[in-house]
Amino acid sequence: MTISQQIESDIKEAMKARETEKLSFLRNFKSALKYKEIDKKDKLTEAEEIEVLSSAVKKLRESLEQFQNAGREDHAARTKAELDLALKYLPEQMSEDEIEKLAREVIEEVDAKGPSDMGIVMKGLMPRVKGKADGSVVKAVVMRLLKG
Repeated sequence: MTISQQIESDIKEAMKARETEKLSFLRNFKSALKYKEIDKKDKLTEAEEIEVLSSAVKKLRESLEQFQNAGREDHAARTKAELDLALKYLPEQMSEDEIEKLAREVIEEVDAKGPSDMGIVMKGLMPRVKGKADGSVVKAVVMRLLKG
């Protein structure tokens, strides 16, 4: 079952259970996927669906941080709930240890010497972690390894 199909199924369940907030979140995800499909003028592959939801997760994380910094706990709680729901549709997120292991492999492959090689390392690493790790976490791990 594709991510789109799973979301569609979950929308039906949320409608039956009268879970209005969850239904709203699911419709947002479905809409984002549909817009991408319209742009592409073809069905999305699983990788493209993951990319769309990963982008949504990134935006939700940024919004959550802004709401928390502004002391808007009501909005932060709603955004956190939406973020948690979105993460259910993505592959399991990698731990920092797993990211570090892959980063070390890429650093060795490209023979990176220091922070100036950050771009080369990220270019080799990001396709390997796409959809499975937050880019800011990956960047932090790579910076730490290149500085150390």
